[in-house]
Amino acid sequence: MQVEETDITITVTDDNWQSVVMDAETPVLVDFGTEWNGECRQMDSVLDEIADEMWGELCVVRVNVDNSPGLAAEFGVKFLPTLLVLQDGCEEDRMVGAVSKTELAKRVSCFVEVA
Repeated sequence: MQVEETDITITVTDDNWQSVVMDAETPVLVDFGTEWNGECRQMDSVLDEIADEMWGELCVVRVNVDNSPGLAAEFGVKFLPTLLVLQDGCEEDRMVGAVSKTELAKRVSCFVEVA
């Protein structure tokens, strides 16, 4: 199975969703988006910074809904970007639209273990 890493985030598809997201040992921040959507592109650097700062405590993954529409449908994604925090395979939080790094860090911090 191939896992494509973009900087320090991971691109997931239907093929690797189970192993990368559902079987993750840490909470997972899932970004449902596309390459052509401006708000999704706006989130790229924010997600990279969060992934870098929370490396080892939070897995940050991207799902391109054009390539994996089934995953988007499974999670009821209707607007882009949609960010989900999954823990032990269960949705714990959902954010719709572009959010600031400060807001995103605040929302995910309660799911990561503080060393």
